[in-house]
Amino acid sequence: LDCLKYYDELRSSPENVLAQTTSSSHVVRVTDADNTTFRLCHLTSMLPSTNDGKNLQPDFGLYTEAAGLLAILDFNNRNGSIVPNLKTRLKDCNVRLTMEFQDTQFSPIEASRVLTQEILLREHSLTNPQPISMIGATRSAVSAPLAVLGGIHKLPLISYGSTSSQLDDKDSYPYFGRTVPTNEGDAVAAVSYLRHVLGATHCGVIYVKDGFGLAFLEEFLRAGRLLDPPMNVISAPYDPEAEASIESAIGILRHSRFKYIFGIISTPTYGAVMRQAYNAGIAGVPGMVWFLSSASGQLTTEGFGYDATTQADIAAASNSVGIISLDIDDNDAFSSLWGTLESNAALKEYFVSKHDSELDFSSFKFAALPSYWEYLQYDAIMAVGLAACDVKEEFFNGRDLFEKFIQTSFEGASGLVEFKSSGTRDYTSLSYKVENIVARSPNGQGRILFDAKKTSILEGSQWIHVDSFIYSDGTATKPAGSGLPILTVDLNLIGDGARIVGLLFAALAMASSLGLAIWTIVHRKSVVVRVSQPFFLGMICIGTFMMGSSIIFMSLQEPVSQTVLDGACMLVPYLLSVGFVTAFSALLSKTLRINKLMSHSQACRRVVVRRQDVLIPFMTLFAINLIILVSWTAIDPLEWVRTEKRSFDEFGRSVESYGACESEWQLVFNILIGMVVVCSLLVANAANYRARHISGELHEGKWISLSTLILLEATIIGIPALLTVSDRPTEFFLMRSALVVIICAAILAPLFVPKIIQARKDDYSTRRRRGGQRSSGSERSRMLPSRSSYLAGERSSSFHKERP
Repeated sequence: LDCLKYYDELRSSPENVLAQTTSSSHVVRVTDADNTTFRLCHLTSMLPSTNDGKNLQPDFGLYTEAAGLLAILDFNNRNGSIVPNLKTRLKDCNVRLTMEFQDTQFSPIEASRVLTQEILLREHSLTNPQPISMIGATRSAVSAPLAVLGGIHKLPLISYGSTSSQLDDKDSYPYFGRTVPTNEGDAVAAVSYLRHVLGATHCGVIYVKDGFGLAFLEEFLRAGRLLDPPMNVISAPYDPEAEASIESAIGILRHSRFKYIFGIISTPTYGAVMRQAYNAGIAGVPGMVWFLSSASGQLTTEGFGYDATTQADIAAASNSVGIISLDIDDNDAFSSLWGTLESNAALKEYFVSKHDSELDFSSFKFAALPSYWEYLQYDAIMAVGLAACDVKEEFFNGRDLFEKFIQTSFEGASGLVEFKSSGTRDYTSLSYKVENIVARSPNGQGRILFDAKKTSILEGSQWIHVDSFIYSDGTATKPAGSGLPILTVDLNLIGDGARIVGLLFAALAMASSLGLAIWTIVHRKSVVVRVSQPFFLGMICIGTFMMGSSIIFMSLQEPVSQTVLDGACMLVPYLLSVGFVTAFSALLSKTLRINKLMSHSQACRRVVVRRQDVLIPFMTLFAINLIILVSWTAIDPLEWVRTEKRSFDEFGRSVESYGACESEWQLVFNILIGMVVVCSLLVANAANYRARHISGELHEGKWISLSTLILLEATIIGIPALLTVSDRPTEFFLMRSALVVIICAAILAPLFVPKIIQARKDDYSTRRRRGGQRSSGSERSRMLPSRSSYLAGERSSSFHKERP
C-alpha cells in the first residue's frame, strides 16, 4: 500500500522531484529525493464503478477495478507470488505504474464522453498525466468506440472481458488487446454442450443488439452450421435501451416453442430480460432450459442476489439456469491477496479514495472470493506492465507498447497468458465449464442468493461430467426431446375394437377347427366320415387351426417388446403357409383321389387309395414352402419396423407412423409363396373340373370344387386389396383377419356341413330302424344301391357318370 501512495504523492508534489517527458510519449521519467530514477506510467481504468452514476456496481465494476489495483501493487513491489519469477524478470526494469478509475456506467456514450472530454483533452504532465494505455472495458459495446478513439490517438485499450470477435479487426481497432478469448470459444462450447450433452437440435437465442451480441450470435450460428445435422436456431434481438424491444424478443422465443434457450444478455439488462421471460412463462418453469453466456456471470458471484419482495420473479427465472464460461482454476495466491481488500482497512480506504467522493461506500463489501474475471483483469494490467518493461525506448508511445504487448507471455493468475497477432488471447489454450445456478431460500435480510456448482468441463472436444445439473423441475433429469415441444406421434396402432374383432375371428376359426376335429373323432366309425377318411379331415382341421391362430400374432403391437414383435413377424408366415399347406394338401389329395378312382372305374379295375397317397401332395407342398420359409428366415427375416408417414408438424417432424413387418427380401419371398399357392389352387381347380360329372349321394367332389374355387377367388381379390391398405394398420389387420377366416371357412364349410347333415340323416334312419319301424321292400331296395355306391368310394371304383 505504501508504494501505491508514494507514487501518487510524487504526482501530486512535482516540486519534490525531477520529471521529464516528451511530446510523443506519455511516459514520465522521475528522479525522487533519494536520487532514484524510474519511469512512471499511468493507466486509466474504463470500467463501470456505478450503473447509473449513483448506485455502485460490484460485479464487472468495483471488484474488477480492485483486481487491477492488486496487480499494480504486485508489479510495483515486484511481488512474484502470483506471477512466478516476476522480481527476476523486472530486475532491470524501472517502470512503475499508477492508475485512475473512470466510471463508464456500462455505457458506450458515457465512456466516449469520459475519454474525449476528461482524458484526451489533458495537457500531459506529471500531475495530470495522459495514460500509456486504457484498461477496459467490460462490454464489447463500450470497448468498440473506445478502441476506435484510441486507435486515432495511438492509445492502446486492453480489456479483460470484451469478447466480441469484431474487435479483432485491426483496421478499425488497431490497438485493442485482451486477456480474454473472443466469444468464438464461448459459442463453440455452448453449441457443443447443447448438442452433445443435451441432444438439442433446435435452440432459441436472445441477444443484445450491440457489437458483443451480434458477434457472439454470428459465432454461435457458425458453430451450429458445422454440426450434422446443423443446429436450427431462432434468434431474437433486443435493444438494451428499449423495454418494448425486450418484450418483442421474448415474444419471438415464446412463439418458437423451443425448449432450449441461450441468452447473450448484457449485465445491465439481465434483470429486465429475465423478468419478461418469467412473465411470458418461458423461464423458471419445468420443461424450459436456459443457458447464459459469461456476460451473466454475476450470478456466480458469492453474495449476489435479488430482493425476495420486489425481484422474486427475476430470481425464479434465474433458478436452474446454466452459465457457460471459461474454466480457470482457482488461484490460491490470488485469493489470499484478494482477502486483504476487506481485511486491510487501509487498503480498502485507499481504494474508495480513488473514486468520486459523492458515492456511498458505507455498505460496500468485497466478495469473499474473486471470480475468474478478476484473474483476467489482474493479468491484463500485469501484461501491460511487462510490455512496458520490454520496450527498448525509454520514452515509448502506444504503438511501441502494443507491439511488445502482443509478444508478451507469462504465467498469470488465469494461467498461461499468450496472445495472437491480433492481441487476443487464444481460446484453444483454455477450457470451458458449465455452472448450474440454483436459488436458495430467502435469507434473514430478505435476499435470494444463489449456489453455483460446476457440472461439466470441456476438455478438448469432450465434455466431462463433474456433477448433476438441476433443472427447473427440481430434478437432474434432462427434458426429453431435442429442444422442441414434446412430440405427440400418432402411432396408428390397431384400435381396441379392431383387435377384439380380429381376435374373435381367430377364436371362431380355431374353435370351429377344434370342434370339427372333435366331431370327426366322435363320428370316426360312421359311414360319412369313413368315406372321407378321418385322416384327411384331421389334416384339414389342423391346417385351419394354425391359420386361425396366426391372427393372434398379427394383433401384436407396441408396447410389446421388439424381440417379441420380431418373432411374431416371422411366425405369421409360418403359421399361414404351413397351415394352408396342411389343409389344402388334404383337399388336393382328395381331388386327385377322385380322378384316380374315376379313371380306374372306366377301365373296370380295382384301386386302393392308401394313406401314403395322401401324404405325397402334403410332403411336396410342405417341403417347397419350408425351403422358402427357412431361406427367408436365414437370409433376411421379417422384423417389426415403424415407418414414418409423410405428415409433419411446423418443425418438420413426422407426427404419424405405422408399424409393420418388413424385410428387404420380403417381396421376393412373398411372390415365391404366392406362386406356390396360386399354382396349387389352379391344379386343384383343374382336377375338380375333370371330375365334374361324377355323381353319388355322398360324393364330395363338387364341395371340394367349391372350396378350391373360393380359395382361388379369395387369393386373387384379397391380395390386391391388402396392398391398398398396407400403411393403415387397423384396416390392414381387419382385412387380413377376415381373409384368413374366409379361407378357413372356405375349406371347412363345404367339406363338413354336408357330412354333418348326412350324418344326422343316417342317425335318424338308424333310430327309426331300431324303433321297430320297417321299411317297404321297394324303399329298402332304393336305399341299398346308394349305400353300396357310397362304400365303393372307399374300397372300389363303382362310380357312374351322370346322364346328360
